[in-house]
Amino acid sequence: HSYRPSLEISLVEDEDTIWKSFESRARNMARKSEKYNVETKVESLTEDSLKEYYSFIEETFTRQKSKVPHSLDSYLSLMNNLQIERKLLFVSGRINEKLVSGATFLIDNNRMVYHYASSNIQGFTSAASSMIQWVAIKEAKSRGIKKYDMGGIGIESIDKFKRSFGRIEVRHN
Repeated sequence: HSYRPSLEISLVEDEDTIWKSFESRARNMARKSEKYNVETKVESLTEDSLKEYYSFIEETFTRQKSKVPHSLDSYLSLMNNLQIERKLLFVSGRINEKLVSGATFLIDNNRMVYHYASSNIQGFTSAASSMIQWVAIKEAKSRGIKKYDMGGIGIESIDKFKRSFGRIEVRHN
């Protein structure tokens, strides 16, 4: 068997306890997004908002000189097949109503998995992705979801971000 390590956050505690379990870096970055007036919320994806979000993903991979692992069609399929069943969550970060960051999360029974996130330069500067994590966690908790999976580890720069939210390492088949 090949096991993939990931980080998991238990959502059985109250919001205040979960918030306090984050590293100060994660809490400070979430607060930073508030100072930049990032409006972070759960919203339904539309084809237009998905294309805008996907353009951020393409920009990220272009900067890294690599290829986007998932096609726009695969995201459209997720949107069309899972969103209606409330098994896909999209959290946006907007400044003056303009999308600067977004993240998708997959939901299965009592578990939500961080699928992917991307931001433009304004989103990075404003730390929108940190508040997006917190909004997603609160939404999962409000839906009665018990576990939040950070979606795998293995890329050092991203792992640092993920570990600031939760450090219970788990392994999946």
